[in-house]
Amino acid sequence: MLNYLFGSKHTEVILFVIHKKKRCYANDLADRLQVAVNGVQYTLEKLEKGGLLVSEKIGKTRVFTLNEEYPLHKELKTLARKAYDLMPESEKIKFENKLLKKRRKTKPPTQVSNQVEKLWSQLKGFKTILDRF
Repeated sequence: MLNYLFGSKHTEVILFVIHKKKRCYANDLADRLQVAVNGVQYTLEKLEKGGLLVSEKIGKTRVFTLNEEYPLHKELKTLARKAYDLMPESEKIKFENKLLKKRRKTKPPTQVSNQVEKLWSQLKGFKTILDRF
């Protein structure tokens, strides 16, 4: 709905996510849009350069929020809220829940760890031989 106004689907999604969650970051937005992260990062940087967003680093992640000192801050929030309220329920789901990627509980064995295990078993064999003497 707002992508026609802003000329970018990324900008629309950024405003909706910030409206619902108060902050956003590039990887989450890329997952929601199902696009590469570099396009989302470009849009976030453009909005930050324009003064609409501000960012802070939390660990290795850059987190963006609306710039409360932006002259049209209240109007942007109102516009995002009204556009969100007019959105069909099926579309709102994208903005309600964070799309989490399932992480593996354990990392698969790598070639290096296999080599270390092999070396370790050889060393145990040498220790057994040395213990006999």
